[in-house]
Amino acid sequence: YLLMEPEWSSTDGSHFWPWSRLFDRAPKDERLKCAVSSASCIAFLAGTFAFAGGPVNWAIEYGAPYLVFSWWLFTVTYLQHHDHDTETFEEGEWNYVL
Repeated sequence: YLLMEPEWSSTDGSHFWPWSRLFDRAPKDERLKCAVSSASCIAFLAGTFAFAGGPVNWAIEYGAPYLVFSWWLFTVTYLQHHDHDTETFEEGEWNYVL
């Protein structure tokens, strides 16, 4: 769902796909930046996979630490933003500040 942005989703667009609706009104250089960034990430992932020497080594050396770090980051962020004193706004009570 991150790459293909299905029609049924309620997202504003994909940050990873340069032809997403997110970039409809963006300047062309923003689409280029998105394409270069996505290609760089894919190249890095392919490089780590090739350097690791196979899928099992990749899972041990890169995949497992990534999952642990992602879990830790998500947990800390969740705990920082969910407190009884955290002010929340219902739909229609807030707007974007430009």
